[in-house]
Amino acid sequence: MKTKMFAVFALMLLMFSLMGTAVLAQENTVGSKALEVSNNQSQASTSVFWDKVRLAFTFNDEKKAEINLKIADKRAEKAGQLLEKNMTEEAQKYVEKHDKAINDSEENFDNIATNGDNESVLNALRATVKMQYLLDLHKEKFITVHSEILERQSERMDESKLNHLESAFSKIENKSDEAEARIAQKQENLIARYKVLTGASDEEVQSILDGFRAEFKDTAQQREDRIHEKETSIQNNKDNMNQRFEHNKGLGNKSK
Repeated sequence: MKTKMFAVFALMLLMFSLMGTAVLAQENTVGSKALEVSNNQSQASTSVFWDKVRLAFTFNDEKKAEINLKIADKRAEKAGQLLEKNMTEEAQKYVEKHDKAINDSEENFDNIATNGDNESVLNALRATVKMQYLLDLHKEKFITVHSEILERQSERMDESKLNHLESAFSKIENKSDEAEARIAQKQENLIARYKVLTGASDEEVQSILDGFRAEFKDTAQQREDRIHEKETSIQNNKDNMNQRFEHNKGLGNKSK
């Protein structure tokens, strides 16, 4: 029996490997500029493939949600890399893949059982806290990518390229914010349900939430501070670039 199970597992892994080869070839062949795609992009595709293998062999919905958010990180990063190379259409595909990964993570979360006893409600409540933590990390990740691109391109990027970049990252951020808002609403619903089941007070519920949040290595405020620092850097770079665009337009008008 064990031999048969091992054979099935090995066969499935081989199939995923063959599928992965095809997927990587497709993802890294992006038009006439394909040769410009960096080794980092190729490595990102590879890691997404293995993330998908992990998903196939993961049966815990909370773990699946976490893996899908890691995939969303990599999709956003690759979209930024492609935009930096002025590969707008290809980048849009990765924005859409990012959105799908976010949707998948929320679907995984929705599958966490909340029926029945207090323990199942507490388990789901803890999952909302973890999802908020992971979404914070996701936001920090793509905002960092955004900031680093602007740092590198602050003196070279033209106005059209900047507009494409800002449009893509605005879509990514909006999708993340929407997911965060839905998780917050689900958390409120679970809190109300837990209070009805147990008669817990606001203070008792807050203590439970604080206990869940203490499991993570940093606080929500620390993550918010880091995100704010990156957002400030992004805005400063955009302001400087827009000043450069206006200055160049002024020079162009004078020359006419």
